[in-house]
Amino acid sequence: MTEEELQTYAQDAGNGLLQKDSVQGLVIEVMNRPTGLLVAQELRNEPTLTDSLVKSVKDQYARNLYFNLTLSVKDQDPMLHSGSMSRFSSMLQTMAFQMDKFVFLTTSNKDTIPVGDFVYPRLYGMGRGSTVMFAFAGEELEKEKEWVEFHLLEFGMGSGNRKYHFDMKDLRDAPDLKINLPDTK
Repeated sequence: MTEEELQTYAQDAGNGLLQKDSVQGLVIEVMNRPTGLLVAQELRNEPTLTDSLVKSVKDQYARNLYFNLTLSVKDQDPMLHSGSMSRFSSMLQTMAFQMDKFVFLTTSNKDTIPVGDFVYPRLYGMGRGSTVMFAFAGEELEKEKEWVEFHLLEFGMGSGNRKYHFDMKDLRDAPDLKINLPDTK
């Protein structure tokens, strides 16, 4: 599957990788980000692809489970609707530096998995919302887990506490990225 096909697959809610919700005009999307998309992004600017480089990058990303949280109001960054500079500043600080306090996973085995890391790339209102990518330690998600729930606690945007259910079978069965290596003959 190509990068574009994998992105389309992930964004199709029928495949189980995307959950959508809205509350008081705030649209919340939680999408599992297949590792193939991260691998493609990492390799995009590599001048020469080799089997060992591709394997190394795949192994690096396979250790974690990734989710994107996208928030929008009227298809815009919700911070554009903050109402005041102090509220905007507070929301920006939370999104950039404190989201690990407001997000975690739970599993069918009643385990709680904290955020391993997260990144909030500021798009300065140029995107259709604000997206934060979260990484969770993959070794916590052994094969016997039936599902995970992504929990989002209220963090100042009026969302309240939300949770989004994902079947592990859907996450595990996401297609792999096809990478065309140069012909070495």
